[in-house]
Amino acid sequence: MPKVLIADDDLDLLELMTMELNDAGYETLCTSTGEEALKKFQEDPDEIQCIITDYHMPGLTGLELASAIKDHHQIPIVVMSGRDDLDLESLYNKGVSGVLPKPIRFSTLIELLESNLKTTLDMVEGNSKQRQTLRRSLMDLEGLSCKIYADHGTFDAKLKNISNGGIGVILDLDLKIKSLGQIRFEISTPQDKITGHAVMRWKFVEGDSLRAGFQFGRDTQEALAGNKFLHLLMTFNDDGTG
Repeated sequence: MPKVLIADDDLDLLELMTMELNDAGYETLCTSTGEEALKKFQEDPDEIQCIITDYHMPGLTGLELASAIKDHHQIPIVVMSGRDDLDLESLYNKGVSGVLPKPIRFSTLIELLESNLKTTLDMVEGNSKQRQTLRRSLMDLEGLSCKIYADHGTFDAKLKNISNGGIGVILDLDLKIKSLGQIRFEISTPQDKITGHAVMRWKFVEGDSLRAGFQFGRDTQEALAGNKFLHLLMTFNDDGTG
């Protein structure tokens, strides 16, 4: 069972996150300060697969915690914050794997963990109660095309996973992509097509590629509700079978 270390000075949120992540198949280790989280991690770093930390905490902040750990360990770190003026590029450059706005959408959190811990999640797939409602990995579908339209250009992407709430894509690092905020997407085959708007919720570098997750806007979610092509895409699992 993957173990997630959570640091937040909001004890009620810690309790709620523990319940949600336990239901999704994760073991949790909770701390209320950045200093305590760093100490817990240093005691046994191999036992922890991901860290989720609040951005603003008394003493050691979430960014300082991430910097201290990332200097010596390659572990996914997710930062939570209720502020809307964070410098996302600086956070990603520090090695942060994803940024989640508060109040937390637990479906988005689980999707982010799923992307960062795919190998570990495969081992606990049968125990995950929420996995059935989240995006599923998508194998290559003949003739499938995915395009991302941003303010500074149009990019071809590989559609990695999709749900009725968003998409995960793989982009070429050589494209020198700037920060992706709100984008328009188009997913198509020779027979079908879906389009809409989405907002980037996370990104991280994987080898020579950039993986990014986008959450559909409310209008797009409503427009795609019951869409047969979207349902077809969601039926593809890791092994390529329906």
